[in-house]
Amino acid sequence: MLGVRPGSALVGLFILLLLTGCSLPMVDHSSDFQGLSEAEAANTLIGRGTSALEAEHPGETGVFALADPLDAFASRVLLIRAAERTLDVQYYIWQQDTTGVLLLGELLTAAERGVRVRLLLDDNGIGGLDPLLSALDSHPDIHVRLFNPFLFRRAKWFSFVTDFSRVNRRMHNKSMTADNALTVLGGRNIGDEYFGATQGALFVDLDVMAVGAAVGAVTDQFDQYWTSESAFPIDALVEPAEASERSELRQQVRDIARDPEAQTYARAVRERPFVSYLVDDTLELQWSPARLVSDDPGTNAFDRGMLWFFSLLPIEGLL
Repeated sequence: MLGVRPGSALVGLFILLLLTGCSLPMVDHSSDFQGLSEAEAANTLIGRGTSALEAEHPGETGVFALADPLDAFASRVLLIRAAERTLDVQYYIWQQDTTGVLLLGELLTAAERGVRVRLLLDDNGIGGLDPLLSALDSHPDIHVRLFNPFLFRRAKWFSFVTDFSRVNRRMHNKSMTADNALTVLGGRNIGDEYFGATQGALFVDLDVMAVGAAVGAVTDQFDQYWTSESAFPIDALVEPAEASERSELRQQVRDIARDPEAQTYARAVRERPFVSYLVDDTLELQWSPARLVSDDPGTNAFDRGMLWFFSLLPIEGLL
């Protein structure tokens, strides 16, 4: 009786995959959803609160630097809570840790009060999140798409062997925009090391909270990526979750919120009411012409990201 060595079987499987190839599912990359128009944005809480400021600075963008990691976390929670109509969220990395789960819980809470949430994540930076993202996507007001996804969900590294030229292209854009009226963008992904919630490595990054003319550019950029041929609805890639599975996410959020480490972040949200200051015109914004520069999602680049150029903003104002 002839035997087959396990190693030989693995090599044979590998050769078979290379010869037959693997393809992503056929999906409709278009969308019925787009960012709010300027007129719609002007009728939201944030839009009404900043309209006078924007009228004083036509064509400019007002920014508030978020150098402190607690400021950066609190600003995102407050932005989500202030949204009335839409949230457009785009990140390269989103981790299943204290800050990552708390922010997913905030997105779910926003959807439950009627806010439409679009969540676009690069598939290279969401290890282990498939079940939670699928649970979120089961909500009628939450829509999750993965950018340039891996066909192999558990062993994603295998796609680098079988489909390197495609999966080596990633999306590094990072923004969170409420009602096409307020955005937070910059260097931070979503994870404890970006918000100071770890005893290990901490990343030094800078974000800005921005209002004014350039916010529309962020929304337009998001729409472009959202409808690109590289953005796949998560339910085309993983088993769709039942609506009841959202309760598991809620329980995970409650468990983490009781952790003493999470209390630091809850306190930061209470003590840093940035959005209220913004609406009340007591937040010290710096106004300047600004330009968003972003790769085309269809380019064959090594990775994709976006940069801001604040042409007249004093450097010391950002540090």
